[in-house]
Parts: sequence; structure tokens; C-alpha cells
Amino acid sequence: MKRDKKDEESGGNPFAHLDKTSVLQESKDANLRRLVYLAVKDLSGIADDVIIVTSSLTKDMTGREDVYRAAAIRALCRITDTGMLQTIERYMKQAIVDKNGAVSSAALVSSKHLMKKSAEVVRRWANEVQEAVSSDNQMVQYHALGLLYHIRSNDRLAVNKLVQKFSKTGLRADSSIFSFIEACLRHKSEMVVYEAASAIVALPNTTPAELAPAISVLQLFCSSPKAALRFAAVRTLNKVSMKHPNAVMSCNVDLEKLITDSNRSIATLAITTLLKTGAESSVERLMKQISSFVSEISDEFKIVVVDAIRSLCSRYPRKHTVMMPFLANMLRNDGGFEYKKAIVETIIAIVEENPDAKTAGLAHLCEFIEDCEHDSLATRVLHLLGREAPKTPNPSSYIRFIYNRVILESTKVRAAAVTALAKFGAQCAELRPSIQVLLKRCLLDSDDEVRDRATFYLTLLAEAAAPFASLGPLFHSSARVALTDDVTEYTVHAIKHFDCKNTLNDQLLENVVVQLEDADGEWTPEHVIPIDSLPYNETKSVYVLMEFPESGAVTGTFAATLKFNVRDVDPTTGEAESDDTYDDSYALEELELTVGDSVAPITKQNFMAAWEALEGVPTVDETFHLTTVNTLAEAIKKVSELLGLAPCERSDRVPEGKTQHSTMLAGVFRGGFEVLARLNVAIDPADKSINMNILVRCKQSDVAELLASAIA
Repeated sequence: MKRDKKDEESGGNPFAHLDKTSVLQESKDANLRRLVYLAVKDLSGIADDVIIVTSSLTKDMTGREDVYRAAAIRALCRITDTGMLQTIERYMKQAIVDKNGAVSSAALVSSKHLMKKSAEVVRRWANEVQEAVSSDNQMVQYHALGLLYHIRSNDRLAVNKLVQKFSKTGLRADSSIFSFIEACLRHKSEMVVYEAASAIVALPNTTPAELAPAISVLQLFCSSPKAALRFAAVRTLNKVSMKHPNAVMSCNVDLEKLITDSNRSIATLAITTLLKTGAESSVERLMKQISSFVSEISDEFKIVVVDAIRSLCSRYPRKHTVMMPFLANMLRNDGGFEYKKAIVETIIAIVEENPDAKTAGLAHLCEFIEDCEHDSLATRVLHLLGREAPKTPNPSSYIRFIYNRVILESTKVRAAAVTALAKFGAQCAELRPSIQVLLKRCLLDSDDEVRDRATFYLTLLAEAAAPFASLGPLFHSSARVALTDDVTEYTVHAIKHFDCKNTLNDQLLENVVVQLEDADGEWTPEHVIPIDSLPYNETKSVYVLMEFPESGAVTGTFAATLKFNVRDVDPTTGEAESDDTYDDSYALEELELTVGDSVAPITKQNFMAAWEALEGVPTVDETFHLTTVNTLAEAIKKVSELLGLAPCERSDRVPEGKTQHSTMLAGVFRGGFEVLARLNVAIDPADKSINMNILVRCKQSDVAELLASAIA
């Protein structure tokens, strides 16, 4: 860079002579002055001292040049903090009631932003805002009314009076207020019409008939020559399509025309709306249209498109053959972390929801991690491979991709790859010897974490002939149940196996077993694995293998007794005082086996699609009156825990004040039978008790009947 005399005088800083920005604010060039105001707003966040700029802006704000006043107000309010707000309060009040519409609107909009910083100060300007509402300028009226609403938003009665004052007729009922908003759809001002349509579609619990007029108006705006109106219309329709996709389907023809709009923001919103509302038969055509312009838009809009494709895959799972290759192509293209993350999360969601897409999805993700520059995404994919790939028809095909990460990647990714390999060894007996060889190579890794993981997993795999390994992989572990008090001599907890702890420092327990007996004698203990030795303050497990009775029962209550041999030891050293032992026993609490112990909870990201997929399966419908619970949330929690099902899509969250609620539950019954349930609970207004209706679907009809009847 060429240096001049000014640079030398400034101590070597070639930009020091530009520090006198106050000179620019005295310029007579209007465009230059506006650029200065923009620069002030953008640089205010990193400036240490804005007092000089504040005085200059205040001077412009109170000057005679209207062309500078509005911009100065916006810039001044942007840089003013709470402590300095009172110093400009008098000028803001004057600006709000200024005769110049641009100045007044700038002051009103800036005041709305200041509400976030210091609402109490802005509320003192209510009289001036009230005066601005009566202005002859429509834009000033609009901004003043909006600010007045925010000032009075905490007072419902004041807001109601405000609405009644500015409507032509009294609005005392919800229906009359809605009629007023609907009448605004026929106003001569496009701004009023759009605001009315936006208000209607934002209302909760609206019917398709009530939405229809607003949708029609937005449809007309889609063909407007004004880009702002087209953008506002398609953005609003995009929001409506999330809750009411069928209501927006009438606009599909107009939305398809917007795909080729010169404004890429409008085109992106149009295509994502079509993805949410289009029919299954139009998926291929829409995907071709997306591919024609997706390379021209920014990552931000690409993420919006990816999210829309994700929802489309949930609605039409059979179309994964079209959408999965498209996502894979997008994954190969250049892009930032958030963009790549959105695609990876979408493919993972498809793999988890749609078993038919698992093989293709995992193959695409394996290809992705071969050249992935984001460690967090690589570890996410490796975790998925470790969980899902061993269950595929050909799990050995994924080993090469995973082991390549051990050789080529960073420490974090290598550690994740070691864990994924170990999962293959644990779940695929035929691959276990090969996995052990690969893990032994990892013992030579330069990183401690990788070596420690390899050592740990090799130890686990060497113990793969664990109790009952011949019975197959573990299906489900039940919740932990205490069978003794924590302060007793021996504590026992059951996770449908028994964790025993010796709390006596003068005894060594040997040959520890738990004896189970049911009242009917239907259940037969097939095998017991005792604890050989249980020293003081150690916890070890006793396993009891029970055979399900021929009657088909899945529930039972068992009397439990802890039996063991006692050897007296020195409390200090723990050494045996003699070779003699004696038999002893300890009565435990009863152990109950419930229906939920035979069910593994799972979550469904698109529950309704899974529910409709079982439409041909008979639905078990039962109704109950619950007297042991007091709230809807408690009823949902108790039932889901009893049945062993997991709530889907956060449907177990009951909004405050609701008297009825619906919850979606899912799980897998022992044997691999998927179970879906819809739970409807309501508070009985007579006695405040809970009424519950449950709908259960399962391809195995007797399983659905079993779960529905378990509540009784």
C-alpha cells in the first residue's frame, strides 16, 4: 500500500486520517449523509464511545432539514442505551407528533424497538402516540396504532377498548371481531388487506371455511407485479401450509409459476410450500424443478429446501427413491456446516423412519464421511452406523468405511469409529473375530482416548459369552425397582435382574441367589446364575431366567427371597476368620412383572404417517375412568409408563389450562411387533376426575388387545 505524508503523521496507521467522521456528517451531499447514518448504526455495536456521534445525530434530529431528520432518529435510537434514553425523550415526543409523516413514522417505529430496551420510558409517551393515531397520514396512523397496542398490551381491557374505538361498529364478541377482520380483506389498501389475511391465518383453531377468504386474497397477491406483495403472500402461505396444507392446495398453480421468479427468495418459498402441499404424484416433477435452480441460491435457502424435503419424505415414505439421490447430490456439492448438517440430519431421519430407505441412506452417508471436513458430522454418522448397520442384511459392507476413519481422521473421529466397530462385534457374532483384530490394531494408536476405548471394547467382546448370550440380543431393560430399603443390611434392586449389595463389613456373602415364586405356579425358573462372592460394600448381579407360561400370560407377581451363605470376616482387613459358613436368607419385597416390561419404547417423528400405514389393521378402542390421578399430564405419564410406550412428537406436554389433550405413543412388543396408540384424556367437569380413551393398533391383534386391557 502506498503511504503518504498523512500516514507518517498518524504514526503509521494508513486509515487514521479517516477517523474524523464528524466531517462527513457536515457534508451537503444527501446520499453521503445517509450512508453515514447507516455506517453509524452498523458500527455502534463495536464502538467504545458514541457521545460525539450522539450529539451530532441529536443536532440533525432537531434541525430544519426534513431529509436528514428521519434517518437521524433511526440511527440515534439504534445506538442509544437505557441510560441515555431520557436525554432524548423530549426530542422523541416532539418527533412523534411532527407534521412531517416520514419523521413521525421514523420516531414511532424506533419507539417500538426501544420498547425492548426500556418499556417504562416509552409508555410515558402514550399521549403523543394517541395524538399520532389521529394523523391524516395513513402510514403514521398504522405505526402509531401498532405502538399503542404494544404500550397497552398488558391491559386486556384497554386493548379491547382500542379495537372498539377504531372499528366502525362495537366488537364485543369474538365472532364480530373476526367479521371485522374479514371485512378488511375488501379494503382498498393492499397493506390493510394483507394484514387482515395474515391475522386470519395466524388465528388458532380456524376452520377451512374461515381460512378460505384469506387464502384467496393471498393467492391473488402471488400474481402481483410488486415483488414485496408476492414475497409477503408466498411467505404467509408457506407458514399456513405447515398446519393446513389442504387449504393451500388451491394455490399450487400460482405457486408453480413463482418457481421461476427472478427473486430467488420468492422462488425458494414457493417450492418449499409446494413440497408441503403437493400430491404424491407430483413429487418427481417438483424435484426436477428444484434441481434446476438449487445451485443458484445461498446456503440459507438451501436449508429451507432441505427441511421441506424432510417433511415430504415423512408424508410420502415410498418416494424415498426419488428424494434420497437428490439429497446425496446436494451433499456432494460445496456448502457450509449448517447446510451439510441439515442434509445429514434429513437422511438420518429418513433412515430411522423408513426401513426401506435404510440401506440406501447408510450407503450415501458412508460415501459422505469418506471426504468429510466436519468432525461433528462424521461422528454423528459413525454413531448411526454403529446403531443401524449391524441390523442390515450385509453388515460387513460397512466395516471398510468405518475402519478408514480410524486410519485417516482426527482423534475425535477415530474414537467414534472404534466405538462403531465395537458395536458390530457385539451384535454380529460372525464378524466378531475380524472386529477384534481391527480393535487390536487400534491399541497402537497415538491417542490415549482411542487406545482406552479399544482396550475397553476388546475386554467386553472377550466376555461376549455373557449370561444368556445364547438367547440373542438384549431386547429391553426395565426400570430400576428397589426390593429393600436403602438402610437394610443387604440392598437389592431389580432391573428384572437383581443387583445386590452387601452393607455388613463383618460378613462375606457367598453363593448369593434370589428365589422367585409366583402364587399360581405358572412361571418356571429355567436357570439361575448366582454371585460366587459378595464382599462388603460391593454390588454384583444375580440373574434368574424365567420361562413364560404356556397360558400366554405376560404379567405376574413373585415372592422374592434372597438366599446366601455367610462367612464371618475381620471388619478391618476383610480376611475370613474361619472356614465355616452358615446358610441364611432375607425376605424381599414382591417383584411385579408388567406388560410394559415386554415393550421397548420407540419414538416416531411422523406418527400420523405410521398410524395411517396400519389403517387396514383392526383398532382396539377402550374407554376408562381414572380415579387415582389428578391431572392430564399425570394420567399420560402413568399410562405410558404402564404400557412401556414412548410419547411421540412431544405430544405428552399438556398446555396449561387445557381440559382435554391427545397424546401419541409408540413401542415395540417382544417379538418385534410395532405398537401405536392414541391417548385422549379429558377432565370430567362434574367431579374433576379423568376420563381416558385409548386406540391401539398392532399387526398382531392380540398384542393390541393385551395393551388396551392392561390399563384396567
